[in-house]
Amino acid sequence: MLSFYLSLIIDEPLKSKFETLYLEHRHIMLWMAMRILHDQELAEDAVHDAFLRVLKNLQIISLENCNKTRSFLVILVRNIAIDYLRKQKQQPEIDLADIDQFMPDYRSDPEQVLLDKADRQRVLDAMMKMKPIYVDVLLLQISYDFSTQEIADLLNISPDSVRVHLHRARKQMAQLLKGDE
Repeated sequence: MLSFYLSLIIDEPLKSKFETLYLEHRHIMLWMAMRILHDQELAEDAVHDAFLRVLKNLQIISLENCNKTRSFLVILVRNIAIDYLRKQKQQPEIDLADIDQFMPDYRSDPEQVLLDKADRQRVLDAMMKMKPIYVDVLLLQISYDFSTQEIADLLNISPDSVRVHLHRARKQMAQLLKGDE
């Protein structure tokens, strides 16, 4: 992962500075994120987001006062992890993983595929009622398994906007599917 971050930096002294920050503080940042989120993948995402923010502000971060820098990084990842936790609590009852139950498994028997066609149609009808941006982010995440950052890059919006759109899309999808029942 370090090589990814370093590839984003052009200036050699800044590369060295970032490498030092990354190597010295990534473990404490991951520990803090895990302590809050209790989920390895989410904790790694929080640390990743924190380092992306560090990249944007690398010029103003000092290596001179190591304790102050460490505190800053821990507070940064803690706040990001808390934001993740808040977003998790706001998720609707029907999660995106549950939408898979509406999609047929073509390896199953043909009768089951025909029975699932009505459920698949419900999901497609619900998507037709949603804003196009919501459908785009949902499809990119579900069908193509793109990360938030990749979706942001593809749609030329911020990762935070992607997360908001995904949250709203999930919520609207849940409401639309509940309304059809």
